[in-house]
Amino acid sequence: METWMVPRYSFQNEEINGLIEEAILEADKRGAKVLSLGLLNQVSYFADELNGGGMLYVKRNPKLKVRIVDGTSLAVAVVLHSIPKGTQSVLLLVGNVSKIALSLCLALCQIDIQVEMVQRDKFNLLKQRLPPQLQKYLVFSGKYSSKTWLLGNGVRLIHYMDVIVSRRAS
Repeated sequence: METWMVPRYSFQNEEINGLIEEAILEADKRGAKVLSLGLLNQVSYFADELNGGGMLYVKRNPKLKVRIVDGTSLAVAVVLHSIPKGTQSVLLLVGNVSKIALSLCLALCQIDIQVEMVQRDKFNLLKQRLPPQLQKYLVFSGKYSSKTWLLGNGVRLIHYMDVIVSRRAS
């Protein structure tokens, strides 16, 4: 496994795209199966401006064998790997219903882990986006009963401090 990092400056898009495309072509030549552009490449204002979320390279090189991903699947895999074996439910607190939040919720439901949410608006958004057969694993709850909490970007932990303190006391 190799990791390359490219400093990003908005005025260097062509240079950055050239370096990324060179890395993609080299990875394809060496037989890599998957190449991740990284999570920053999925942020819409940056990805669209820079390379269309990776679509630029696919259009320029239609015979690529390597699969180009934006980093979401890697992030989800890391989170799934960190959940203790035997976990039956997790509490998911999200600041925004992002691609990562949806992908993580979907992955958890697919492996029969119940996803509890206490944010009604976020719960409704995620439930609408899940396939009908997996919706039963996503539940709205005000109990904070899960021992495993997953906190997304933008969650202000201070809002949940009273719950954390009371759980530690019991």
